[in-house]
Amino acid sequence: LGLGLTLGLAYTSRKTDAKAVEYFESGDDGIYTATAEAFRISGTTLLGLKPEAILALDTIDAFKIVVPNTVTEIGENSFAGRMKLVSVELPDSVQTIGASAFARCSRLHSVNDLSNVTTFGTSAFIESGITEITLNATTIGADAFKNCYDLYRAEIGSDVSLLGTTSEDGPFAGCVRLLEVNDQRTAAPTGYWQYAVDTASATTEITKDSDNFVYRTIDDTRYLVDYIGTTARLYLPEVASADQEY
Repeated sequence: LGLGLTLGLAYTSRKTDAKAVEYFESGDDGIYTATAEAFRISGTTLLGLKPEAILALDTIDAFKIVVPNTVTEIGENSFAGRMKLVSVELPDSVQTIGASAFARCSRLHSVNDLSNVTTFGTSAFIESGITEITLNATTIGADAFKNCYDLYRAEIGSDVSLLGTTSEDGPFAGCVRLLEVNDQRTAAPTGYWQYAVDTASATTEITKDSDNFVYRTIDDTRYLVDYIGTTARLYLPEVASADQEY
């Protein structure tokens, strides 16, 4: 298609063993949900999955986590490299996401809400599959969202601290699809953020439909620019004409 679209494998059910049943609940969509028994928790910090739950991942294709509302921090490296993690639901209680917590989770496209998180550690989501974010954090570590190639929309709250001055040193360096930025800070954006704001000009609107197709509207003309999903077979929408470039 010419866009470098990220097309993951369709989720399929496998025959699960007793360990998988204990640590993961199956869903109708083929995505398993980690149970409370699967987590390693120390105090109010989620440290990741138990070793037994990690072994059980061999029997499933994709899983999501629903973080307990007693958790206030996601620990360092807690889910780093978990290629089968596709969705995270955070409660309002989570205020800190540690360094590399979700690093290289390339299939992690869905994170319900980051607006209550006040601190992101270094490389917290580096090279993850996250697609859109709302930030109100006062501390954002270096490379926090670096090389998140599927990230296309960012809402930046008024209390967010400096985000870096160039495309090389900011926490969003390498986010080449970041087309829409709503920066509510009073200070004028500089460096990479000025570039991002310029790219997402007032005449540009980014939308995503229910099938995960991303459109960019410029001067009342709608363009199909991306697909952010996981289906193995892709059907282009009827609104796309044959002369458009994909």
